[in-house]
Amino acid sequence: MFDQIKRVVAALGRNVGTPVSRKVVRLVEQEMWAELQGLSIDPRNYAFAESYWRDSLLIELLRKCKLPSGIDTEEAAKRSFWTSESQNCATNVRLSRFIGECVVLDDPHDERVADFICQWRKEIKSVLGSLPQMIYPVITTGATFADAGCLTTIPDKMSAVPTFTGSRWFFKTLLSNSYWDTAHADSQVWVGGQSREFHADLVRGNKFFTVPKDGKTDRGCCKEPSLNVAFQRSVGVAISDRLLRIGINISEAQFDHRALAQVGSRTGELATIDMSRASDTLCRVLPQLTLSGEWWDLVNSLRSPMTQIDGKWVRLEKFSSMGNGFTFELETLLFATLARTIVRSEE
Repeated sequence: MFDQIKRVVAALGRNVGTPVSRKVVRLVEQEMWAELQGLSIDPRNYAFAESYWRDSLLIELLRKCKLPSGIDTEEAAKRSFWTSESQNCATNVRLSRFIGECVVLDDPHDERVADFICQWRKEIKSVLGSLPQMIYPVITTGATFADAGCLTTIPDKMSAVPTFTGSRWFFKTLLSNSYWDTAHADSQVWVGGQSREFHADLVRGNKFFTVPKDGKTDRGCCKEPSLNVAFQRSVGVAISDRLLRIGINISEAQFDHRALAQVGSRTGELATIDMSRASDTLCRVLPQLTLSGEWWDLVNSLRSPMTQIDGKWVRLEKFSSMGNGFTFELETLLFATLARTIVRSEE
């Protein structure tokens, strides 16, 4: 495989013909994989967009490859996890003083922050409105806390014992009268002659794992308990539907962003920001500050408060991670309404 990589890179390098491409070819020929995957380029050093595009294409081609660089990509993902948790902890401490109805703030700057949070909360409330009347479990094919390997199909999950965090009564209420509930009800056990016993395993939280990302690090994810993630996904769909009220269609967002990035590259009037660890730095306190009471209660009841990593349980400083069924929709809601609130505050 590596001989093929050498031949492809050599051919591309000759076609590109820049100092960067020649350096890439040399590193590949010498099999200096770690140095190769650590390369980066700055667009400010280029006079022409096409030369930057050619160099970037060559570097990005190799950045995603799994090369024998000696880098422990799983360990790098774990370091990123702990870095995010440390950052979230500091943010939670900083934001906690704004929680509560009767907040006493000594610093005039904090008063302005509190006022901004209040305006942000109103913006989010106008987008979300009231809770959905019904929340149904949405079962996907991804791995869960207890459903892994090849046993992650919908029939596998429907037949396995569900897992959950928090209140048994809460999940029993959500599952009531569903086929999933019926499948796991013990027909021999009756409570007061009315309802059947709810069979599920209580767990403390989710389980950390990694998936390939690039040559320097894996992507950290978490396998959620099966009941949690089924209802998380339902909440994610509900948030996505509410975002349509402000013109955000998540299913088409990739195409919209691509078109806007093209306009920005031509006119210079628009720009994009690639935030590192955006999902992992959504701290625990922020949704509590910005969501209305009923929405906060719902998402907080469905999140995993702890993660199992390296065989140990840790209490999370982030609110939700990759693997949670509403993380993407929630962060989209927060980022979009934050931008709208900033614009309104400057009018």
